[in-house]
Amino acid sequence: MGTLDQILKEAGYLKRQSRMLGPRLISTGQVSLALPLEHAKA
Repeated sequence: MGTLDQILKEAGYLKRQSRMLGPRLISTGQVSLALPLEHAKA
């Protein structure tokens, strides 16, 4: 296992002036899933 800094770097994160910048998104999409009514508790 690596350190947190190594893991974040491998995942595409950059640290600039004490701020973490995440990787750019290539694409986004919306997915609808059918769930049984027992999961729809409010």
